[in-house]
Amino acid sequence: MKIGIDGRGAVWYRGTGIGTYTSQLLQHLHILDQKNTYSIFYPQDASIPWIDSAHFLSIPLNTHKDTYFEDPIVDQLLIDQAFQIYHVPQNGIGLPIDKHCPYVITLHDVIPYVMPETCSKNYLKTFMTQMNHIVKNVDHVITVSNHAKNDIYQVLGIPLSNISVTHLAPEKIYRPMNKASCKAYVQDHYGIDREYILYIGGISPRKNIGAIIDAFHLCQKKLSKNYCLIIGGTHGRSYDRLRLRCETLGLSDDVLFPGYIPLEELPIFYNGASLFIYPSLYEGFGLPPLEAMACGVPTICSNVTSIPEVVGDAALLVDPHDIDGLAEKITLVLENPSTYATMIHQGLKQVKQYSWEKTIKKTMEIYLSF
Repeated sequence: MKIGIDGRGAVWYRGTGIGTYTSQLLQHLHILDQKNTYSIFYPQDASIPWIDSAHFLSIPLNTHKDTYFEDPIVDQLLIDQAFQIYHVPQNGIGLPIDKHCPYVITLHDVIPYVMPETCSKNYLKTFMTQMNHIVKNVDHVITVSNHAKNDIYQVLGIPLSNISVTHLAPEKIYRPMNKASCKAYVQDHYGIDREYILYIGGISPRKNIGAIIDAFHLCQKKLSKNYCLIIGGTHGRSYDRLRLRCETLGLSDDVLFPGYIPLEELPIFYNGASLFIYPSLYEGFGLPPLEAMACGVPTICSNVTSIPEVVGDAALLVDPHDIDGLAEKITLVLENPSTYATMIHQGLKQVKQYSWEKTIKKTMEIYLSF
């Protein structure tokens, strides 16, 4: 088969769930599928040393990430190349209006429909404008959890038979490392010389970071060590409000916002942490809890949307609106060595259920069904 994939998200959105998904999709297809021929649409200025081979070719496009979904070049290329399938991994955004071949998209969630107030205005406008023609043109939808599959069916009316679930997985860089070395790195490069509780992810209302700060404030004096709280992620539109909340609670020296943490440093931050917290209000999948557990870090996260499906009984689950309950669970984990050790063991066991090889092999089966 001749398959086209829009791979631009692997470059432009690296470090996000969509970027990680697209990157892993391409890398594993390159390794696992030697029979089909793939043409990957990529930014012209991107370096892709492993792509150009007999069955894996790059098609450089001179496009910008803010307007690529308006690019008429893609339509013409689909006509010229005569693909048998065209796959758009970034929620279908950029899928041509005209039908040139069977279309597959990966739709990670329907957050713009269920929590529009948590989306940026530009993304909300793009998503809602594009989704009408995407739903009409798409032949099959891949999504990342059974919860997301249900939401897509309920919200968009796409038949369940046209939706397949392929779970995500932590990348192999997420593994247990020497904790002392990781803590030393964080201290040397970021000046953080205390035991720390960690959050990694977006800084937006949907991520419910205010609940972490409030719960940390409630339990801080009950903890036997002088922990600080690290909120890792690009400073989004919620940052100023969260910073003010810390000042109001007298936590300015105890809650740290290091900003964007490079991908290669994330396993170090996870491994150096005493605890990972992720009380998100909505996730299509939610990779950070699995990444933390893959590094041997006890994890507390919310009991809503896809998260219980992903973490099973390996994490402590809490109502994301229950600040007292979150504070109690933080105290329980950090002050109970038996609970702490059990959670590390359960977490490492849980992540073994997920692998990118498994995900991509199922994706290949979907391609072959056409």
